[in-house]
Amino acid sequence: MVRVIVDPARGPMARVIVDRSRCTGHGRCYVLSPDVFESDDDGYCTTDLAEVPADLLEQAERGAANCPEEAITLEAGDVDGGAGVSGRITVDDGASTDG
Repeated sequence: MVRVIVDPARGPMARVIVDRSRCTGHGRCYVLSPDVFESDDDGYCTTDLAEVPADLLEQAERGAANCPEEAITLEAGDVDGGAGVSGRITVDDGASTDG
């Protein structure tokens, strides 16, 4: 389960972090969430998004939640480093949240 913290001023925003050392190229992320993730030349997950807008957040969550290697992390809050909601949302059983 993925939990997302919402910044009321900006709406739900997140940064997607792909741990390339954990990705094994199953492809579930980019098949289920093609507007957020894509395959590199070797079949591993990549993304060009520095920031996931509200309209793509559901796709980002879906891709992360379906990664069998748990190689995708959504980091919520102010992605520019300024004031705002911050937290780390890990994709596992939903029990791990710092904030």
